[in-house]
Amino acid sequence: MFGKSLGEIFEIIGVVLSIGIVVFLLIWGLISGLSGDMSDTFNNIQMPS
Repeated sequence: MFGKSLGEIFEIIGVVLSIGIVVFLLIWGLISGLSGDMSDTFNNIQMPS
């Protein structure tokens, strides 16, 4: 019983960790993409050709 509940706990922790890593990477990518786009826009505004 205790071993089974421990296995379930570790299984849940593994799922939560993998989901958290995926969400973190998605948010990090969005932030990096947004900041990259913003810096490009600011560069274009500051130095019009």
